[in-house]
Amino acid sequence: MPRLQSRYSALNASLILGILWGIWHLPLWFIPDSFQSTLPFGGFVLATVAMSIITTWVFNHTHGSVLLAAILHAATDVTLAYSNVLSGDLRLFWIFVVLQSVFAIFIVITLGAEHFSKNSDLRGTTVEYE
Repeated sequence: MPRLQSRYSALNASLILGILWGIWHLPLWFIPDSFQSTLPFGGFVLATVAMSIITTWVFNHTHGSVLLAAILHAATDVTLAYSNVLSGDLRLFWIFVVLQSVFAIFIVITLGAEHFSKNSDLRGTTVEYE
C-alpha cells in the first residue's frame, strides 16, 4: 500500500489492490466445498474493493499498521464464517456487500479520495519504500 499510495491517491490505490485481491481469490470458485464457490464472483470482487478502501482507511489512520489492517481482515472473515451471511441465502450476502460498499463510499465522500483523511498528508506517517 505505501508503494501504491506513493504513486496514486488512496482511492485509486485501494481500487487497484481490491481488484487484485478479488482476482487472487478466483481459484476458490473452482473448489466445490469452498464458501466462495456458492457466491457470485462479481459481488465478491465488489466486496473486496470496498474492504480494500476500508482497510486503506484503517492503515492510513494507524500510521501504517499492518497488524491492525490484518486484524480487521480477520475480524471480517470470522464474522462472515460464524454468521448466516455465507449460509447459502444470497440475500444476506448482498446485504453485506451493500453495507460494506456504503461504508466505503462514506469514507471516500467524507474524507476525500486523496488520503482518506481531513489531514493534508498522511503518506509521511506510513512506511515508505524507495
